[in-house]
Amino acid sequence: MEIVNLRMRMIAEVNPTHQRARARAGDGCGACYAERDVFFDGRFVKARLYHRDGLVPGDAISGPAMITEYSAATALPL
Repeated sequence: MEIVNLRMRMIAEVNPTHQRARARAGDGCGACYAERDVFFDGRFVKARLYHRDGLVPGDAISGPAMITEYSAATALPL
C-alpha cells in the first residue's frame, strides 16, 4: 500500500504571544559579527558581515556588506 496524498483540515483557536516589533533607528551593530575582504565589482573590499537574526526593524545598513543566515546570504554592494 502506498499513500500518495493526504489532506487534513483543522480549526483551532489561536492565542499569539509574539508582538510585532516597532521600527527604531539603528545601524545593525548588534548583528555585526565580522569584517572581511569580499570580492565586489572586480576587486576585494572590506565588508561587514551581519547575522540576519540579529537585525531588527529599522536597522539601516550600507554596503559593502553581507547579511548571512543558515540557508542564504544577501550581498549589499558598494
